[in-house]
Amino acid sequence: MNNQGICKLVLPYLCLLPVGLQAQIELDVITNPEDVRIHHIGPEQGLTTNNVFDLHIDTYGFLWFTSDYGLGYYDGYNVRTFVYQDQDTTSIPDDFVHTIYEDKAGDIWASTRRGFSRYNRGRESFQTFYPDPQNLNSPDNIIYFIKEDSKGLFWVFTDAGIYSFDRSDNRFHSYRNDSIYLYNPKPRLLPYWSEVMFAEDSNSNLWIAGVQIRDGLYKYDREKDEFILYHYTDLETDRASILGTFSVNVDKRGSLWISSWGAGVFRLADLRDTQFKQYRHKQDDPQSILSDYLEHVYVDPGGDLWISGWSGFSKFDYSNDHFVNYVIPYLQDDQLIEGDTLGYNNLLKVTRDVEGSIWLTSWEGYYGFNPGTTSINYFSHHHKYPYGAFIEEVY
Repeated sequence: MNNQGICKLVLPYLCLLPVGLQAQIELDVITNPEDVRIHHIGPEQGLTTNNVFDLHIDTYGFLWFTSDYGLGYYDGYNVRTFVYQDQDTTSIPDDFVHTIYEDKAGDIWASTRRGFSRYNRGRESFQTFYPDPQNLNSPDNIIYFIKEDSKGLFWVFTDAGIYSFDRSDNRFHSYRNDSIYLYNPKPRLLPYWSEVMFAEDSNSNLWIAGVQIRDGLYKYDREKDEFILYHYTDLETDRASILGTFSVNVDKRGSLWISSWGAGVFRLADLRDTQFKQYRHKQDDPQSILSDYLEHVYVDPGGDLWISGWSGFSKFDYSNDHFVNYVIPYLQDDQLIEGDTLGYNNLLKVTRDVEGSIWLTSWEGYYGFNPGTTSINYFSHHHKYPYGAFIEEVY
């Protein structure tokens, strides 16, 4: 999320219209529809800054946010913000907060430029942990994001590499010597990477996608306690065309999926095997994946698998082993953001809300799609549209 605060959508009831089963559907784009109201939360409501990076709704319904000036939450009425307090070891350790994470116990964790902190709800205070407590300005203490695995072990992604963190004794273990490459993105990209770079399969193996690893990802072997660079294709033509491994996920059937930027998507249906099946775009096959340039592999709560990328998004048909593609055409002049000439249709993150609508982010706004219809709502900041979102980048 970019530099215009937080937006909350209030959606009217939308009827789902039947759509015939087609392999490729070109969607009608409706820019900033007037029947959708967007409420802005900014400094007037108590935000300390307009630069909001990450959002999370916790188990109590509070909307948490990170920013370049503190961590805070919105309870539906008021904003509460926590900032660094000098000489107070129970305050948040740095005002620049990258990402937020809620663990299985419901605890809130904040990743900052100087350690990561657990929030104590009763005392409204923080306990901070440092991979390198001897040098607080060390790159090891610049925390991008954290993840918890099925064993309750935390994985800490830092500017210097990856650590594991055992909460039972508050001990860290470094994997810096495993030569794991981590992409060093801009702060507002970190919430996106935290969602797409980490997956765990049914055998408790961890998989980490390194964005600029051309044809591979990292697999963590618990027995050997090490990460191994794992190549998902051996074809020289594929390896030459892949510019990065962008997303890794495990579906409800136990298959491992990897998206690439340049060679489509790869599936490992049997984790005992080492051979991935590749799905590439074919110009003469509308049932093939929409593009070879792909971003997020997302599994929704119902088990459907969606993949975003260049020119739209795809839904995988498990029964027929092919894709249903949703094409977003380039926007016309009256739909574009002022000064834009491209018409952004490269989609990034995918998610589904409680009503079943699919939401997708792009470089210059975001989309809302109701499965069963042939139209998609596009939200962007534009002076022509009074109900437009004050958002230029959403992640």
